[in-house]
Amino acid sequence: MNEKYKLQIKKTNKSLYQISHETGIPYTILNELKNDKKNINHIASETVYKLSLYLDCNMEEIINPFPILKNCQGKYLGIKYKWVSCGNGVELCIYNNNSVTILTKIEPIVPRFYTQYQNVTKMLIEKYVNQEHIEENLL
Repeated sequence: MNEKYKLQIKKTNKSLYQISHETGIPYTILNELKNDKKNINHIASETVYKLSLYLDCNMEEIINPFPILKNCQGKYLGIKYKWVSCGNGVELCIYNNNSVTILTKIEPIVPRFYTQYQNVTKMLIEKYVNQEHIEENLL
């Protein structure tokens, strides 16, 4: 846990005490992050932002990966969908005709691509609907 944070801290060649003094972030928080007693994803965003400015990196470079689509849900083309956590990633599940179908699985997602994944959701559901129509016409 917090491996990205630890790597960025190590690059500074400074002690946690020095970083605390220069940033105003309490030493105890920095130390708890280093010793994995706190998850960097669960501390105040202001603290993560200050650290990223101090470490001259963006916030994505110090937070732990997480499935940003987890539990995102909605309805598109009359079909209910939900991104469900699975292992290291998420699966797009659709609920149609009293059944659940998994359309795709995506491993860890880069947050800056989040809006593109909303388009992927629509594309996959459209493909599913088109395939259903083709199969209905063949019967």
